[in-house]
Amino acid sequence: QSQQLSLAIELIQEGKQSYDQGKFTAAASSILEAVKIYQVAGQKLEQIQTLSLLSLIYEKLGQRQQVEETQSSCLSLLKKVPDSNDRDRVHAQVLNRKGRWQLSRGDAKAAIATAQRAESLYTQLDNSTGKIGSQINQAQAWQALGFYRRAENILTSVEQELRAQKPSPIKISSLQNLGNLLRQKGDLKRSEQILAESLTLAKNLNLSNEISQILLDLGNNKHDLALITSKIQNENQSRVYYQQALKYYQQAQHRATVPLTIIKAQLNQLSIYIETKQLSSGKNIIWSISEKLSQLAPSRESIYIRINFAQNLMQLESELDIVSILNTAIEHAEYLHDLRAESYALGTLGQ
Repeated sequence: QSQQLSLAIELIQEGKQSYDQGKFTAAASSILEAVKIYQVAGQKLEQIQTLSLLSLIYEKLGQRQQVEETQSSCLSLLKKVPDSNDRDRVHAQVLNRKGRWQLSRGDAKAAIATAQRAESLYTQLDNSTGKIGSQINQAQAWQALGFYRRAENILTSVEQELRAQKPSPIKISSLQNLGNLLRQKGDLKRSEQILAESLTLAKNLNLSNEISQILLDLGNNKHDLALITSKIQNENQSRVYYQQALKYYQQAQHRATVPLTIIKAQLNQLSIYIETKQLSSGKNIIWSISEKLSQLAPSRESIYIRINFAQNLMQLESELDIVSILNTAIEHAEYLHDLRAESYALGTLGQ
C-alpha cells in the first residue's frame, strides 16, 4: 500500500506540473488516478483534497457539470470523516474553492455565504493565511454586488494582516489577488503599489511563474491608465502609460516559462500596437502568437485566447486564416462541452 501512496504523491506532482504548463486534460488524468488510489486506500481526507484540486482543473477546462459533481463529492465525503483540526482545514479549503467557483458563475450571494463559512473555520484553526484568502473572496463578491464600501473595509483589514506575514508563495498570491481586486475597483495607484510589493517578494524567492503573472498584472494596470488618459485627451501622458504597459508585457513574455503566459503577454502587446496604430509592429508579432497557439491544449482559457487573437486580426487585415482560428476555438468548446465559449466563438465568427 505504501508503494501505491507514493505513486499517488508522484501523480499529484505530475498533475500540478501539467497544470502549470496549461496542459489541463493531462493534469486531470493524473489527478484522477491519484483520487482512485486514495479511495481504495480509504484515505478520505487525501481523497477529498485531491478531488478539490480536480475540480479546479475541470474549471479550467470549462467542464461545469464535473466541477459541481466533484465539489458535491468533496462535501459528501467530509460528512463521513470524524471531527478534527485536519478535517476542518480540508473543509475550509473545499469551501474556499467552491466560493470562488460560485462567484465565477455569477452567484455572488452564495459565494459570500460559502467564503464566510470558510473564514469561520480558518479562524477556529488560527490559520491567518486561509482566513485572508476567504476574506479576499468575500471582498470580490461584495464588489460584484456593488457594495464597494464593504469590500473596501475588508480589503483594508486584509492589507494590514498581510503586512504582518513572513514572505511565502501564499503571501505573494494573496498580495497579487488584492492588487487585482483594487484594480477592478478602479484604485489603480494602490493596486500598483501592492502588485509591485508582490513582485519584489516573488523575485526574492525566485518564483518565475509568479513573476511573469505579476508583470502581466502590472502591465494591465498601466494599460488601464493609458486608456483613461486617452479618453480625456491627455495624449502625452497616455503615450507614457502605453510605453510602460508594453515594457511590462515584454518583461512578462521573457520571464514566462509556460506557453499560456507567453501568449497572453504577446496578445496584450498586440492590443497596444493596434490601439496606438503601430500596425507594422503588430504584424511582426502575430506569426509568433499563431505558432504558439498550436501548442495550447484545449481549455476554456485557450478558447478565449483564440477568440481574442481573431478579434485583433480582424483589425489588422492580416493574411492569417481567421476563420480557421475561430473554427478551432469552436471545436475545442464542443470537445469540452463549454456552450458559453462556443456561443462566443460562433458570435465572433459571424461578425
